[in-house]
Amino acid sequence: MPKHKLPRKNIDSKISDVRKPRAVRMCQDDWQPQSSLEIERPQRRWRKIVAAVAAVVGVAIVVYAGYLLVVRNRMETSTNVLFGNLQYLIFGSSDQLSSGRGEIQAAAGGINSSATGVSPLKLLPILREIPSGLSQMGQLASTLIEVGNSFAALRTEGLNLFFGGRGGDLLALLKNTDTGLKKISVLSNSIRDIANKFDVTPMNAAGDYLVLGTELRRQTDMLDALVTLLDLPESHILLLLEDTSVLRPGGGRIAAYADISLAGGGFKNVEVTDISTAEKSLGADLIPPIPLQVQETTWKIRDANWFFDFPSSAAKVKSLIEAADPSREANAQYSGVIAVTPEVIAALADTLGPLQVDGIKKPITKSNLDSEVKRLGYAHFMNLFLPAVAGRMRDLTGDERGKLAGLLGGWIANREARLYFQDSALNGYVLNADYGGGMWPLPNNFSGDYLALARADIGTKATTTETIGLRSRVGPDGIVHDNLTIAQTNKSAVASQNFMQVFTPDGSHLTEIAGNTYKKVSPPANYNHLGYVVDPDVAVIEDTRTVDSLDYTESYQAFGRDVFGFWLSLKPRITGTVSLTYDSPRVKIGDGARYSFVIERQPGEHAAFNYSVEAPPGWQWHESQKQIFYYSSDYLAGRTIINLTLEKIGSM
Repeated sequence: MPKHKLPRKNIDSKISDVRKPRAVRMCQDDWQPQSSLEIERPQRRWRKIVAAVAAVVGVAIVVYAGYLLVVRNRMETSTNVLFGNLQYLIFGSSDQLSSGRGEIQAAAGGINSSATGVSPLKLLPILREIPSGLSQMGQLASTLIEVGNSFAALRTEGLNLFFGGRGGDLLALLKNTDTGLKKISVLSNSIRDIANKFDVTPMNAAGDYLVLGTELRRQTDMLDALVTLLDLPESHILLLLEDTSVLRPGGGRIAAYADISLAGGGFKNVEVTDISTAEKSLGADLIPPIPLQVQETTWKIRDANWFFDFPSSAAKVKSLIEAADPSREANAQYSGVIAVTPEVIAALADTLGPLQVDGIKKPITKSNLDSEVKRLGYAHFMNLFLPAVAGRMRDLTGDERGKLAGLLGGWIANREARLYFQDSALNGYVLNADYGGGMWPLPNNFSGDYLALARADIGTKATTTETIGLRSRVGPDGIVHDNLTIAQTNKSAVASQNFMQVFTPDGSHLTEIAGNTYKKVSPPANYNHLGYVVDPDVAVIEDTRTVDSLDYTESYQAFGRDVFGFWLSLKPRITGTVSLTYDSPRVKIGDGARYSFVIERQPGEHAAFNYSVEAPPGWQWHESQKQIFYYSSDYLAGRTIINLTLEKIGSM
């Protein structure tokens, strides 16, 4: 095979890389590598990678921060809606709660839509609580609606269930409500804690959350006690039927009482007893309060409504009636007391009538109520009338329920109806809601004035009317100088004789009295010799009693107040006026200082009231923009509170 000679250039091209390199002289200082031969350092490569990743993460953070802002805003909006409606639920604004259901459902929808995109939040510890918070907010929304429905059912069906033999259904409804409120309490506490971590504070509950939590606990405690009471095989409520034509400090003299029996969660029976029947069975002879000794030697049950503070009167009457019937077993003792004036009975006859009553031919209406009472006697009439009322309660129409609810609110506000329970949780709820006729609790830091006036008709049934006037002046040192006038008119053909009590703040001092009747009360019997019993509750008050030797005015302490007592007797169709001047404790003076005036009315008493209070020199009341503030009422509620604010004259 012939040999071919390859061109030299081809050989050179193949093996030039293995040739011995030519000598190249280089100067170290002048050498620079060609750009095509540059080698990228590892550190620079990682910097670019980190920068790229950081850019991606930064964009993600910005996007997610925007998303979190949306979630946070939804949380804030939802918490405002939920806690606002929670306030409506707890504080009894049922109409506002009903109108807010759409808001709750909308909030729940927003919560659910927010919750669908929060799973990545679990990667960061601080954000892991957002999904839990959103979930709990959804539960709170649904529970609010459920409890709101329960409240609505209690309002519309409660009386029918209680009186209609469906106590079991009523108990189930109460238990469901109680369970729902407890769940709301747990959820709201947890949501508040989570929301606070993200600076989402419910604006409707921020300042009042402690009050809201306290009220929630009070309601659940009350429901627990109420369910326990209704769940008993049998329980009893004492109904006091008052006669306000003869006033006692706690309301009207007791004419009769009724034993209301409960069983299976509802009404079972009602039985009325004349008060004289119980009095005949009362074993111990009690020394009456000193003013009653003008008329009575022994303290009778009918007069035991002697304390202006109704819980004290209710507990006293209850204990005496129970003592008058020692055969009652322990489970037949009264769990509570309800007191009503004749106005309540008349309103029931008017609202539910014409009411067919077994044993009475003509249907009972407001127009023939009094004549039938006189014909049959009070206790006998009520023994026929009250079962008919209970039967009528089973079939109330919506309009009748609404009318009765309005009447009940008025009875409570005007203290024509008052409640007392042996159970502390139930009674605490009643007092806090002002259903119990208890005296207003004066706070330790109270800055203002207080007045309550109670009269007792001793030995007569004279009809009298009153007009009360109070002129107060705050001195430059903060001392409140009061001038109280009581103008009483005897409209009867017989003389009137009233023992009057004026309740003032602790630390008040009577400086002058005019127009009162001088009367010295002496014991009608030798109580020690006859073995009469001293009532401990009366003794606590009378042990502080002092009597002025000239005008026989009395001063003593009762229920944390200083009390001034005196007599006012009037001939037929005569008007008499008593004037008292006294100083009340020092109040705060300063720009924005609050001043409160509280007046409480005796149940069964209807008096016109005129009030004025003068600010210290150089000051005025913000509410009137004048130095003197005026208030008047032709018909006082059970309790009236006037809140005023001091400001420097010319500061606006």
